[in-house]
Amino acid sequence: MIELITHSKDAVSQQYLIDCTIQTFPDEYHLNNLETLLTLCTSQVEAKVDIKTIFIRLMDRLAGFAINSDAGVASFNKDINIYEMFKVNIDKLIESASNTEFKNVLDLMVAYLKFSIRCYPEESGYVNEILKNCVVIANKQLTSDFDDDCQKNIIQFLTLPLETMSLSILTMNEYPNLMKYLPFAKRRQVSNSICQAVVDKKMRLDDINIAKQLLLFINPMLIKETDYTDIQPHEFDAEQTLVARLVHLIEHEDNEATYAIICAFLE
Repeated sequence: MIELITHSKDAVSQQYLIDCTIQTFPDEYHLNNLETLLTLCTSQVEAKVDIKTIFIRLMDRLAGFAINSDAGVASFNKDINIYEMFKVNIDKLIESASNTEFKNVLDLMVAYLKFSIRCYPEESGYVNEILKNCVVIANKQLTSDFDDDCQKNIIQFLTLPLETMSLSILTMNEYPNLMKYLPFAKRRQVSNSICQAVVDKKMRLDDINIAKQLLLFINPMLIKETDYTDIQPHEFDAEQTLVARLVHLIEHEDNEATYAIICAFLE
């Protein structure tokens, strides 16, 4: 099938053949030929082929295999790093497609983030690396490029890891760097989601560095930043009640350490 794709010089035919390959061939085939297929997509297909959609479908297919099959789990734990294969080719795709719309790049990166969370739920470093790449891409955009759709994607980057990685997100130093591309109201929304996740899961706050990082992430709920916008009094009360509940999660065997964490909340 790969030979048929390379021999075809028509973008429509190539798109059709690749889609057929993804949908009809077994998961084991995709795993064994993944590097070849990804390299083909980024270097040998016609420019009009929608590679973004192909990558997203392929990641969805492989993620389902990893989650629902013992063989899939084993395959993702082998020496072959599937995350890295996608990373190399996604980076190549983004670099070569300089005119690609910002939203389309973010759509692809969100799909890559979902794939990484589903297939490598213990690898918080992968998530932080994806966030870092998004920050690099965002730095190259104009302010006008951050429309509602792009902001929704950025919110997904910041909230999806909460579902499976809990406090691990507090070790991801790229979180605040990506949050700054959101307007204040949406930064506040993300902060609220982080705070709610910590409270809902009753996470123990027993490390002062983690506590300080948490406070940094929820900063929009704590101070009036330069682009501050007012909210309704009942919403403000609910937010501050949520923040107050964090204090009840402070717990440490050493009284001095407990006091130090409490003081961090008072700074």
